[in-house]
Amino acid sequence: MSKHCSKSEWGIRSNDAEVDAQVLPSYSAFQSVLLLGEADFSFTKAFAQEQIAGIREGTGNEDEVMKIVASEYGSGIEIANRYFDANQQRLSEHLNSLFHFQLIKEVISGLNARNLGNYNERRTRKKTSR
Repeated sequence: MSKHCSKSEWGIRSNDAEVDAQVLPSYSAFQSVLLLGEADFSFTKAFAQEQIAGIREGTGNEDEVMKIVASEYGSGIEIANRYFDANQQRLSEHLNSLFHFQLIKEVISGLNARNLGNYNERRTRKKTSR
């Protein structure tokens, strides 16, 4: 279950959009994080390492371990070509290394994030058009 914060919890005043950084929750307040447009997934790895470091230092909550899902628009071949000198073996090794972090639950390539909001709408249309 994700933690949802009200505008006041986020520090957003009702009559303007100014954010008070002092009251923003840390990422550790959330149980799930979706990372979009991850390119070579290096941020995914760094983010997971930072969350684990926080748990070890006592600033994170070990009982509510975060789940990370990382995605990239490009296909596996496109990612290998762009970031791994077209070496799919290097890409495969890199992706496998991500799963050593228990926080990283899924890595997705070929995901067009612009379509995420339309998923339920498309699903409903398919069911009703039978």
